[in-house]
Amino acid sequence: MKVELPGTGNLLRYFSIQLEDTTTPPPASISNLQHTTGTTWINWTWTNPLDDDFSHTIVCVNGVRKTNTSDAYYNATTLAPETTYELSTRTVDTNGNVNTTTWVNQTATTSAPATNGAVSGTIITSTADGTVIAGVTVNLTLNSTGTVVASTTTTDSNGDYTFTNVSPGEYTLTVSKIRF
Repeated sequence: MKVELPGTGNLLRYFSIQLEDTTTPPPASISNLQHTTGTTWINWTWTNPLDDDFSHTIVCVNGVRKTNTSDAYYNATTLAPETTYELSTRTVDTNGNVNTTTWVNQTATTSAPATNGAVSGTIITSTADGTVIAGVTVNLTLNSTGTVVASTTTTDSNGDYTFTNVSPGEYTLTVSKIRF
């Protein structure tokens, strides 16, 4: 290394300097980044690096730092439906070294809210002529709770029934008619 000292004319001083790199390299990045979504949440999962000195992952959503976590997941909640979000991560080791060379990013979109629908049909005899049956009591039961979730209805003169404003789910219909 050559260094000129001010005010010394043409005098040049030569120094030999040996620099040692005493820092350890930052940890590898996370891998296998995946997500699942709901209407108001996104759960991101990943595999943490295998570095012995791995400490945590810095988690940002849409460029805003949310947390540091040593877990291999982040669950973003209270999100808006049908909106895209970007997760960005960086890893940090126990010495505070941040992996500044590789951001691992992924975008995900929350799902649309479920919309209610209708259940309707016609009650007919099981004979070949398929005669419609008026006055049949029809119950709609949500399988997961076992409770009737809509008012009981009765088929009209054409054997038709309708349940409106029914939320998504798996249901069972039961029918009955006295003296049939």
